[in-house]
Amino acid sequence: MQAAEWVSGNPENYVLKPQREGGGNNYFGSEIPKILKTIRQDEQNAYILMEKILAQTHSAVLVVNGRAERLTSVSEVGRYGICFADNGVLKSNKDAGYLVRTKAENINEGGVCAGFACLNSLVLEA
Repeated sequence: MQAAEWVSGNPENYVLKPQREGGGNNYFGSEIPKILKTIRQDEQNAYILMEKILAQTHSAVLVVNGRAERLTSVSEVGRYGICFADNGVLKSNKDAGYLVRTKAENINEGGVCAGFACLNSLVLEA
């Protein structure tokens, strides 16, 4: 089955991500089947088709255009790692920390540099 056929029934459950930095380049919902039909076979490796994760919403205060706004938001935690190898021999494989991005729940994009999300920290609650 081709990717366009696979998502055609429920395209709102997917996001198509080109391998670019900075955000603002993703495709959502009904755009996805149309875009998939235009991507040449030699370009397919430059995209990732992902099923959306339905994140739990929470209240957050975000600075938007210089103003603090309380918004219903979602957050994404990303983990970083460092891995060094020399001629196939693993020299180091360590945790390097995390990044949290928070955005309004109604925003599809998540790029901080593109202005869609904010960086923040985790708060552990008992």
